[in-house]
Amino acid sequence: EAALAGLLAALGPIRDAQKKQLVDEVRRLAEKGRLSDLAGLTVDTGDAADAISKAMEDLAALAAGRVVAEAADQGVAVTPHTPPTADLAEVAAVAAASMGQLLGLSATAAAMRANGPAATAEEVADAVETALDVLTDAVPADWCGGALTGAQNAARVETLRAGPVGSVYAKETNDRNTCGPCSAVNGTWLGNTDQMDMVLASYPGGAYGGYVGCLGRERCRGTICGVWR
Repeated sequence: EAALAGLLAALGPIRDAQKKQLVDEVRRLAEKGRLSDLAGLTVDTGDAADAISKAMEDLAALAAGRVVAEAADQGVAVTPHTPPTADLAEVAAVAAASMGQLLGLSATAAAMRANGPAATAEEVADAVETALDVLTDAVPADWCGGALTGAQNAARVETLRAGPVGSVYAKETNDRNTCGPCSAVNGTWLGNTDQMDMVLASYPGGAYGGYVGCLGRERCRGTICGVWR
């Protein structure tokens, strides 16, 4: 949650710049009478991808360190391992591009609503700006939360895989937001660290989100833990 809050804060000015880019493009198209080109609205997503990737790397390192500490509490020594940076960057790029596309669709919808026979280009642009300004962080939170959880779980998988043989169990956050499938899987033995394919069937390391059966999908907060006896 702390990592997500930090990432959303970092994305704030980046998304503001994307919104301005969209408003300026809508104004340009309206002035030229080319609103038919609205379907092709795009924004630059490189800065957003970089911010997401950096947050994923940081959380992966933290998650790997947490596994080391959990193992040490059980008298077991493991070394931290994180997924390849390129793998995290790939997920970040997809998340950033998807959020950019959704922002573009919001701008397109607002422009089409405002584009009456007597509407000026400035009025259409103002309507788009207003519509984009009232958007909440719900969409970025879902996409970024899923990416961060994926980075966390990938690091936990890689660290557990590289350590001594032990058991891997599902570890869910049980509160009023936890769905039925996640509550049911919590505490379930998923396999051993030398049988990681069994674990990955339920918690795909590096994939988007947590438990594959979660009804919240990318909002899943589930992870895994190692137990050595």
